[in-house]
Amino acid sequence: LRADRHRFRRRGKQRLNVVSVWKVNTGAVSTNDYILYGAQNVGDGIFPAASATSYIYEVRFSLSSAADSYYAIGVQNGPPFSFAGPPGSGIWVEVTNTASAGNWQGITRTGGTSTTITFSPTQTANTSVHVVRFVVTSSTVTFFWDGTSVGSSTTNIPTNVQSPQFEAKTSAAAAKTLNLDTWIFSMKR
Repeated sequence: LRADRHRFRRRGKQRLNVVSVWKVNTGAVSTNDYILYGAQNVGDGIFPAASATSYIYEVRFSLSSAADSYYAIGVQNGPPFSFAGPPGSGIWVEVTNTASAGNWQGITRTGGTSTTITFSPTQTANTSVHVVRFVVTSSTVTFFWDGTSVGSSTTNIPTNVQSPQFEAKTSAAAAKTLNLDTWIFSMKR
């Protein structure tokens, strides 16, 4: 994965576009919701509990549209994101767009209670390629946007195992796509 990440990111000094290894596409029906997530059994997940170790999760992505949509990128421990509401626990970034683009924010959630992190500097949704990174420890989650720290949370950090999850929703009769390039998970030993 590290070699692929480097190859996708640079060719000489030029940054490449997302190659869209995965596409999370809503279809063109208003209120469609599409979710891609790591399956879990009770207590299972891909990433360890933050209380057990520290880890880094990084995703390279782009959006097809920043209007009439909702996008979420992160980790969760069931149930998955849906129109019915967020997962019981997780760490993610999300943006809700009306006719105009909204601003991304970070979320940490455990036991059904969320902490919302307003990014500084503000990150407005657009169709450019971006890299979001979460650095997770037992006491802090720090969010990075394109290599710059944009906020952190010390509350509602999940202590159970987590799995990756991606969501795209449309609130108009037009397809919305979350283009996913690479994701990287690194655990402190």
